Amino acid sequence: MFPSLPAYSGQYQVGTIDLEVPVDQLDLPAPAPEGFAIRTIKTRLFYPCRYPEKRPKPVYWVPDPQWEYLHAFGAFLGASNKLAKAIAYSSYFIRSTTLPAYNNAPLAVPQAKSARWPVLVFSHGLGGSRNTYSQICGSMASHGVIVAAPEHRDGSGPISFATGKDGKQTTIPFRRVSYQPSPETYAARREQLCIRLWELGALYSLLTSLESGQSVSPLDDSGEVSTIVSSFKAKIDASRPGAVTWAGHSFGAATVVQFLKSVYYNVPSPAPQGSTALFSPSRTSSIVRQVLPASPVILLDLWSFPLRDPSTFWFSKQPLPSYRGAEPSGDRILVIISEAFFKWKQNLVATKEAVSPAVRGIKGVPPAHLFYAEQSAHLSQSDFGVLFPWVTRLLLKTQDPERILRLNTRAITEVMRRAGSEVARTTDVDMEITGARKGTKENVDEKPDTKGFSDKDILSREGKVRGWIALDLEAETHIGEGADKQADESAKPVDRDLDVAS
Repeated sequence: MFPSLPAYSGQYQVGTIDLEVPVDQLDLPAPAPEGFAIRTIKTRLFYPCRYPEKRPKPVYWVPDPQWEYLHAFGAFLGASNKLAKAIAYSSYFIRSTTLPAYNNAPLAVPQAKSARWPVLVFSHGLGGSRNTYSQICGSMASHGVIVAAPEHRDGSGPISFATGKDGKQTTIPFRRVSYQPSPETYAARREQLCIRLWELGALYSLLTSLESGQSVSPLDDSGEVSTIVSSFKAKIDASRPGAVTWAGHSFGAATVVQFLKSVYYNVPSPAPQGSTALFSPSRTSSIVRQVLPASPVILLDLWSFPLRDPSTFWFSKQPLPSYRGAEPSGDRILVIISEAFFKWKQNLVATKEAVSPAVRGIKGVPPAHLFYAEQSAHLSQSDFGVLFPWVTRLLLKTQDPERILRLNTRAITEVMRRAGSEVARTTDVDMEITGARKGTKENVDEKPDTKGFSDKDILSREGKVRGWIALDLEAETHIGEGADKQADESAKPVDRDLDVAS
């Protein structure tokens, strides 16, 4: 009944560390957006860890200052009164809810042949933060992946805080932007995307700094954090071109699409109409060498509205980088939508168009993987589904939120595996093998058996996994797809759940 987060199901124990780093310590690929005064980036890292020698402090799901975050989140959910009341009623228990991860734990020794852990960057959606996708990020870490979950300071989260050079905190409140298409709305979302893309570029610079051993001094550090950060040297696979997996949910998924295209195509010269730059990294920067057709892409409940800005329409017409290069293929692209977004016809059609090679005249290329989980909602891919299962079951008609996240994790790890990342074997629990015992963990001194392993059923189009439906990316929407004919073009993503449930 009370909010809690289940243990991660992978083979490794999970450590986590909270970082706020001044950007003047980093080799930034591009200047900050005009008028953006925040000079730090904030992120939470999830990673495979060794058992800490002493009992660490708990990691609370609601960050400090807790009351400010809770108050801001209640305001963000103001339009959804039932959900807001349920969260307010449970506020004491929410404040006490902890992540099933070890705070500032030592990094485990990589077991891959490369002696480096693979890396995934996860961009949150509207109303999100560095903690609100902890279940899927931690689950990926338990399968041998280092996950960086930034907290965007673009006003898309309920609230955020930034530390200045004087040590004082600056509050970044939620920015209310209309969901009605208009020049003003597109301009506001464009401003947010400019910040988000710059933050992803800065975050990548931080990751390569950790890999190279460059000195990084996080704020609010007693020394323990710096010690853990220094242990990442030569143990993460961030610099190898095409190695990093880019993932996001909702607005975060749209952020990833625009980020990859902005980096890969950059701004053409002469600039055609509709090619307003959201992010223009230096052509000699490391991020330009990183984003390649080989880069794995994970899009969860892609919110297509930000992609339709007329000012950036040129980029929308370009295919994802995966469809370029000597061996174009959609096998490195995974799109997972909720049943709520499956029933949102306009967004479903736009999602297919955003990831389809055929729409752009590219023939004979394997298309992206596209699935939806039955009885899932937009909130199901965040922590809210597992934190408030009784609320989502009652209001949104969802079932088994923990399993939905496990299906997402299975699919993501398999796509990374096929792209060449050395992730751990999917556990028997996740594969729903009869008799599997939950909660067992790999001895970090022993190499997990990953040779030749493939969880091929999770990406099969033959319906081999219960409630996991493959969609035809190239076909027109058919009966059952986009069933909500009255879908409102201007609906905000989180409200799609409540609209479909009503």
